[in-house]
Amino acid sequence: MVAFNSDPLAYNRFRFYFAAPSPPKNLDYVKDIVTGTTVNVTFDPSNGAELYVVQRAGFNDNTSVASYQFNGLEFGTTYEFSVIAVSPTFLSRELTSESSNAVTVTTGLYKQTFVVCSLSLSEACSHKDEQ
Repeated sequence: MVAFNSDPLAYNRFRFYFAAPSPPKNLDYVKDIVTGTTVNVTFDPSNGAELYVVQRAGFNDNTSVASYQFNGLEFGTTYEFSVIAVSPTFLSRELTSESSNAVTVTTGLYKQTFVVCSLSLSEACSHKDEQ
């Protein structure tokens, strides 16, 4: 076994595998994309994280990038979101960070309908409801 003081690289590898990642920072939502049923959140990546667990009451999901889109939310409902960072698994051990800051978002009150009209001779219009 190599002593850490004689091999700084071995120490850094050891420290990386046994240290929890730093918590994600600056969690926020994309204000232009909040609809009745969808919220996009973004955050700064964490040092030492392999993936992130995005959280809201009763729901957790994984992502490997510093953003996530929550779909299927209820109209006019307030949600609180947070994120934790997860380190790579080493020797069947996975370390998690503290939780990020929380962000609270209220979805839109009404279902939005978009009307698309064609400028053809038939002047046909169609609508698409927000999903």
